[in-house]
Amino acid sequence: MCIRDRVSTQSTWGFIRFLKFEMAIELEITAEYGILLVVVAILGIECLLVGVIGAGGSRGRIYNKQYMESNFGEIHKKTFGSNIQREGYPDMGNGFYSTKLGYKEWYKFNCGQRAHYQFVEHIGTIIPLLLITGLTFTKLSIILGVLNIVGRVLYSYGYISGGPTGRLRGAGLIFLTTMPTFVLSLVSGGMIYAKKSL
Repeated sequence: MCIRDRVSTQSTWGFIRFLKFEMAIELEITAEYGILLVVVAILGIECLLVGVIGAGGSRGRIYNKQYMESNFGEIHKKTFGSNIQREGYPDMGNGFYSTKLGYKEWYKFNCGQRAHYQFVEHIGTIIPLLLITGLTFTKLSIILGVLNIVGRVLYSYGYISGGPTGRLRGAGLIFLTTMPTFVLSLVSGGMIYAKKSL
């Protein structure tokens, strides 16, 4: 499939045109790029599942109806005129509702939260890098993406089950896939700009 795009950007101040930039880009998207899109979609689904299973799984158990009503039901009813809901929203693990948790419950819940937050912080970087890298290094981008998925599984499981030190094995694999992807995305962009191909 061929994509042809015309980009035109201009900036004006009063009646004077300062910048006009036009460039035609033709990219060849291979069928293998479709596999990369599936890998990227799996990363997105994995991020959602880490949140649902990791932090969400313990949220309902820790911030159950009895805990919420006995500790915060009265103040909630007085303030908002309604009964408090279970699961402790909008508390994210370190807020007002967490003040009554025991240390073990607080620690376990926050390990799950942190595993998910770190994924959310990372996904906005890795997905564009994989897509950009895949424009010229499709197979390599697929491999790096799959290894990143494996790293995320190890990271999340390790963090949720073993605390901060449990995440290290997965963190190493994530780092070893993210850094080359970063470099290759720069190379890919440069190759496209220079209209070169492998």
